[in-house]
Amino acid sequence: FLLYHSSSIILPLLLASCATVAAPKKFSGTTPLEWSVRLADSEIARRGDSLAWKPDGKAKWDYAAGLFTFSLLELSEKIPAPRYLAFTEKAIGSFFASNGTIQTYNPKEYQLDALNSGRTLLTLWQTITNHDARYFDGCAKLLSQLDDQPRTFDGGFWHKQRYPNQMWLDGVYMAEPFYAAMGKYLIRPANAYNEVAKQIRLIDEHTYDAATGLNYHGWDAAKIQPWANPATGCSSNFWGRAEGWYAMALMDVLD
Repeated sequence: FLLYHSSSIILPLLLASCATVAAPKKFSGTTPLEWSVRLADSEIARRGDSLAWKPDGKAKWDYAAGLFTFSLLELSEKIPAPRYLAFTEKAIGSFFASNGTIQTYNPKEYQLDALNSGRTLLTLWQTITNHDARYFDGCAKLLSQLDDQPRTFDGGFWHKQRYPNQMWLDGVYMAEPFYAAMGKYLIRPANAYNEVAKQIRLIDEHTYDAATGLNYHGWDAAKIQPWANPATGCSSNFWGRAEGWYAMALMDVLD
């Protein structure tokens, strides 16, 4: 379902992954996986308990915490290390109140950014021996946000409530891999997969630039934002990080 311009992103990524067979196995005497461990351990030491929710703390339910903890769980699949699971549980588990509320999460803000941490929740639920029900219940709570997510005239998810009629490339990464991963637990998985494909198709149709092969960072369906091209609704710039979000979203959805 990811035909179209998206193939121009996926193919180089696949070719790059194939090329790693002939790539140097070590950099400065250390393998890429060992560098990953060093980076993870360094970030854990730097962060401490700052990602864990506390009544008087600054931690928020956002994609930054979700992205880092999810990467730790992914790394632990390659190098089993109890410290990665322990850090993730302490950070993400701290947001769950006894009544099931996710601290600092407000579904009425309709932020796609808030859904990214759902991937960590789902992986925790799948990983932990006793399958802590809080984590899957949290996934269900996050996914239900999309039932009423505001949409553009052609069905694209708004990036958030306070960004009306706007689709952003990074929103695809925040929502679609989580939505796809949850698909197999739904009564009608095909509906979820079709919706994921639709969101990717729409953002690509509206932001793709044939001259460069890149996608503009955002699109305003109403074409009224100060940054929007009055003819196309696209933002004026390409953003390197957004291109990365988008590319990873495509790969993670396929995975």
